Amino acid sequence: MDYDRRARLYLAARAGDGNAQQALVEELNELLWRAARRTGLDAESALDVVQTAWLRLWHIDGELEQPRALTKWLLTTVSREAWKQVSHLRREIVADPIDFREPVMDGIEDGLVRDAEHQAVRRAFLAQPERCRRLLAFVATVARPDYDVIAEALGMKRGSIGPTRGRCLDKLRKTLLDDPSWGGGEERDEDAT
Repeated sequence: MDYDRRARLYLAARAGDGNAQQALVEELNELLWRAARRTGLDAESALDVVQTAWLRLWHIDGELEQPRALTKWLLTTVSREAWKQVSHLRREIVADPIDFREPVMDGIEDGLVRDAEHQAVRRAFLAQPERCRRLLAFVATVARPDYDVIAEALGMKRGSIGPTRGRCLDKLRKTLLDDPSWGGGEERDEDAT
């Protein structure tokens, strides 16, 4: 990447050169969009996040202190905005944090068992400390979560995310197994938890 060239384009765009601004947008848009998509956002939400980053860039009072850091600044802004959206979506989900796509079973009894198990998982999740709920909500819906963004969003050290997630899952499993409606407290297959 030619950071000096991008810095010159940025400074020219700030001075009113529409061609320089267009060149930057064309050059960086796909990179920024991919960064937003990596957080798990759908295509439309990723476009919104990228547009927000560009708007923030052009509405900064004055210029960036280090114009050569333009790409990093934009990527960081996109990443933060994307995780805010993902976090907001997950907060909405917390009211019903477990939404498995369960196989259809025949019979009323099977449906009742499935509903009771769903409720047990929900109760076990909501019984966890807030820190565990927030961490598990962050990592549950993204195939490859960005630990740097999670660390910043939750105020955790990056290296502690994996071990903390493991402890939170252990607590969740124990809470679930202690729930009498979860198969009478019997041990389940690993796939069930």
